[in-house]
Amino acid sequence: MSERRLTTALPATVHLTVHSSVGAAARTAPPAAVRGSSRVTPSATERSRRRGLPPKSTYDDAVVGTGPERLSRRRSIAGRGAIGLLAVALAAAMLACRIGPPPGAGEVAPSAFSGHYRAFPSGDSLAAYLREGSAAGVLVSANRGGPAPGYPENAIATFEHALQAGPVLVECDVRLSRDGVPMLLHDATLDRTTTGTGRASDSTTAALRRLSLRDPYGAVTEHHIPTLDEALAWAKGRTVLELDVQDVPAERVVAAVRSAGAETRVVVIVDDLDELLRYHRLAPGLVLSASHDADGRSVASRAEAEALLGSGVDASRLLVVAGAGAYDRDAVAYLGARGVRAIVGTLGEIDHRARAEGATAYCPLIADGVDVIATDVVPVAVEAAATCRR
Repeated sequence: MSERRLTTALPATVHLTVHSSVGAAARTAPPAAVRGSSRVTPSATERSRRRGLPPKSTYDDAVVGTGPERLSRRRSIAGRGAIGLLAVALAAAMLACRIGPPPGAGEVAPSAFSGHYRAFPSGDSLAAYLREGSAAGVLVSANRGGPAPGYPENAIATFEHALQAGPVLVECDVRLSRDGVPMLLHDATLDRTTTGTGRASDSTTAALRRLSLRDPYGAVTEHHIPTLDEALAWAKGRTVLELDVQDVPAERVVAAVRSAGAETRVVVIVDDLDELLRYHRLAPGLVLSASHDADGRSVASRAEAEALLGSGVDASRLLVVAGAGAYDRDAVAYLGARGVRAIVGTLGEIDHRARAEGATAYCPLIADGVDVIATDVVPVAVEAAATCRR
């Protein structure tokens, strides 16, 4: 038998209606006889006599009293009846609660900062939002979802936490389990980020979901490895997921996105020109974030940026990684002039400076025309996006 857990959380609101039909019937006496029939309806006194009870007035006076005392006791009895009905309703709600495996990952309550949520009715509206020069302004991408103390990388609770800072894009990593299910996990091995060991590809989905995730400081958390399907479902009405695909075939990624109807909330990160063309052939409507090299760490020159934009892929559905830590100003300017956002990763030295100096560490990038800051220091980058001048 698989492990099962009773979730005891009750619905946010239990609607309890106490009908007053009994009282209404008492206030409206039935006729002595049914018209057109010889059947005589016995009086209330006669019905009480047949059941061995005193007449109604005597019974009420004996049990409830008279005058103010009677009213008080009636209210007490009504109150006890309502409490009994409430208990029944609560018991029914308990039985209606879901029984299932430990929460993976998709069960995260909406944030109190839901004003930072973004939703798009179509792929075209998503693409327009992500164009350089759109009203969205400078965007921030939360690397691996924006891990923080108590919030591990690639966990859905972490994604929700990152949205407290602002309307960030959420970058996450996708790997296959042994049984072929796309899961959110950056490393090929489990040791650094989970309570498991060994290669992730050697573990089944069920085994991976039983593991707990560790936060950036190694502390074990209550969070578990989510599936890609759970992440796509969570993102609906909230944000855009940037999928950094590690070892999942492009066909599987596209199938998962289409199955979830998530084309309006997904950007797929591609490593080079060949992969860019592969995804474009499979799903021309997807927005793609392109690098000019496999590791995405070297600086894209203007010539390399021109090659990406000249690939035949619709530039309105492209973002381009200009570099990590360093970038070519000419390439960034070229991309901006064509309405394509330039992404720069600030992991490492720039992020270290931001922790010490604050938002001003990112201002030079924004002044140079960088449109997306991919960072580990999400709140500070969000502040910079709002305050640094272009």
